[in-house]
Amino acid sequence: MATYAAVDIGTNALRLLIAETDGPRRDLRPLLQQRRITRLGAGLSRSGNISEEAQERTLQALLSFQNTIRDQGVGKVTVAATSAVREAQNGKEFLRQAEKVTGWTIEVLSGEEEARRTLLG
Repeated sequence: MATYAAVDIGTNALRLLIAETDGPRRDLRPLLQQRRITRLGAGLSRSGNISEEAQERTLQALLSFQNTIRDQGVGKVTVAATSAVREAQNGKEFLRQAEKVTGWTIEVLSGEEEARRTLLG
């Protein structure tokens, strides 16, 4: 069995799902789910930027997820960021910092892709 993790960096919360697949059909069985409220987008509409405090809360949550993922022996990690990172003037800088701290490649989803994945659940 293969184990996978998905991390969603959302405007208000980060979500972690660890699941395993049972072979060729690729049916996923959730093993662990976590959620951390980080309010990454707090104040974004006023300033156009992700605040230093929100960045720090989010980076700490990502590191916590990273520890959980390591402890669970996950084989593959997929990380995606949504509207707060996409829309913030300093979103690319935050993204670089998050990738540097975690070592993960983080995909910033388009609005369409974010909606599609939300619909898929």
